[in-house]
Order: sequence, then C-alpha cells, then structure tokens
Amino acid sequence: MKPSWRLGSHIALWAIASPLVEMLAGFIGTKAFSALGAFAPTLTLVLEGAILLGWAVWIYWRHVPGAPTAGRRIAYAIAFGCVLLAAGYAALWAAWMLATLLFGA
Repeated sequence: MKPSWRLGSHIALWAIASPLVEMLAGFIGTKAFSALGAFAPTLTLVLEGAILLGWAVWIYWRHVPGAPTAGRRIAYAIAFGCVLLAAGYAALWAAWMLATLLFGA
C-alpha cells in the first residue's frame, strides 16, 4: 500500500472512531468518575482528548513523511492538524445527523 493511502486510511479511521471514543469516554466518565461530582464531565473530556490526541500524534509520527527543512515540517504539521479537525468535525456532524434521523429531534 502506498504511504499516502496508509495516511488517508488512518485519518479516515481516526475520524470514524472519534464519535465512538466520545461515547466510550462518556460511558466511562459516568460510571467511573461519578463520585467526583461536578468534576466528572471535565475529566471525561480530558480523557477523550488524551485518547484522540495521542492517536493523532502516533499517526503523524508514523505516516507523515519527513521534510528537509523545519519550515516544511511545520507546514506539514499545520496541514495535518487542519485535515484532522475537518475530518473530526465531519464525522461528528455525520454521527449527529444519523442519530437525528434514527431517533428524531
């Protein structure tokens, strides 16, 4: 498989899994962190962010090609971040739309 296809497939998998990670973190947060009271939603959000950010860093480290200059590497990082944000928002929008179509508003 070409490196660009591997990068694209990992980004697509990250985007598809981001709503699932959100639901999993929410479930864990309501069960495990319920004793913390008002601090539980914040800790759940931190848990979700840590999972998705760690996964994104791993994808960037493994699949984004090296660059000869620091400026180009920074440009790659910015482009990668923008693509991940767009893919994540699209996946969350699609999950919201699917839930709305299935269960109503």
